[in-house]
Amino acid sequence: MPLPMRRVDMTVGSVEWARSTIDYAKALWQHVENSEDRWRNILKELEEGRAWQPLGYRSLDALLRDSVGCTAAESIEQLGERQAGPGRGNKIKHLVTQGVLYGTRAYWVARLKRDEKTNPHIAQLLADVRARRISANAAATQLGWKRTKSPLEQLQHWYRKASAAEKRSFEKWLCIPVVPKRRTRTTGTTGTTGDD
Repeated sequence: MPLPMRRVDMTVGSVEWARSTIDYAKALWQHVENSEDRWRNILKELEEGRAWQPLGYRSLDALLRDSVGCTAAESIEQLGERQAGPGRGNKIKHLVTQGVLYGTRAYWVARLKRDEKTNPHIAQLLADVRARRISANAAATQLGWKRTKSPLEQLQHWYRKASAAEKRSFEKWLCIPVVPKRRTRTTGTTGTTGDD
């Protein structure tokens, strides 16, 4: 049985190439780690190869709407909502349905969308988040969906994580007298302490 032809070896604009490329686009769209760069590249490839024509569609948007459920512009907007903001790496707390991770911008935007019809305040917050006037995390905090640590809790958290030298420096900054640890003396071979 011959191996299937690779997409890069197909003639751009052919039916086989168009099917293969849109299948790749669908898989990429559903992938949790889809980046905006990757998505823009596949959109460019679909546009330049006019992938909708051999498949019988009137436009790229019609092909995308049928394949991934939205137009090219809508897909870029939705992808931007999926992306997490700056943070401390790629920590994953809880996996939520449809590849949206708890605590990410996409999670909070999806939750705002879900509840916007029931509360006009949520609808206004969603509009502000979309216009980037406030962050999705700030909106979640305002609604009580997300709790932020108080300054005291943050100090306690970071103090526990600090090294001994950092703790001493912090205590010095606070003007807390540092009491040295009490050392005991031992005498040579008897093993008794000098406190007797």
